[in-house]
Amino acid sequence: MNSLVSAAGSDLLAGDETLIDQAAADVTGDAVTDQILLYGKAQGNGGGFSNINVLVQDGANPNSVYKTALSGVNGETGRVFVCDLTGDAVNDVLFAVNDATTGIRCFGSEFKNHQAQILFTSEEKTVKSGELILTGDNNGQTLNVRSGTKIQLRLNENPSTGYVWQWNEFDQNHLQLLDQQMLVPDNSPAMVGKPGLRVFTLLAQNSGDITIDLSNFPMWKTQAEAADNFKVTIHII
Repeated sequence: MNSLVSAAGSDLLAGDETLIDQAAADVTGDAVTDQILLYGKAQGNGGGFSNINVLVQDGANPNSVYKTALSGVNGETGRVFVCDLTGDAVNDVLFAVNDATTGIRCFGSEFKNHQAQILFTSEEKTVKSGELILTGDNNGQTLNVRSGTKIQLRLNENPSTGYVWQWNEFDQNHLQLLDQQMLVPDNSPAMVGKPGLRVFTLLAQNSGDITIDLSNFPMWKTQAEAADNFKVTIHII
């Protein structure tokens, strides 16, 4: 057993977490090899893994560990890959899981400048230049974007219940709302009342720090009664 697996089992992973796959490469951009662990909670009896995620142990500072905010990723097997997906000369981390029910799902993250950022999930398998896609998995993160970046925010919503996403804070000096739409699985009458995806398309503009802050609650209730919240801090550079 090599030192990475041993260290992961004793230091980096919780007692109920299991190492699925691993890799070693510089993914932070400091020319020092980092350790990449794909892990999850073993379900037992050959049931695969739940809460699969990836973490990076900083090669220059082993006490620093960066973990993505992915949640609810399950699968029977998983593999991790390293490549420069975004073309910025810094390696990105990709992993795929295979599940008998949902099939193969793919995820990508970057850890450049020692910050974890989700590039895409299985809902979106392409990364477009100058575009950032946010989902509920990004909740609570702090991200860096360049001015002029188009941000697409995708949040699950079921307006038939009255619960809709409402902005708690919107900085018009740094954000421009380009489009807003509700995507449902099908537009047939049989799908009326079914949940869908609320999609906000935004443009980051002007340097500064902003917060994308929304809550999911009916118009007749208050933010304190929200069923869900989404908040991301954005550094526009």
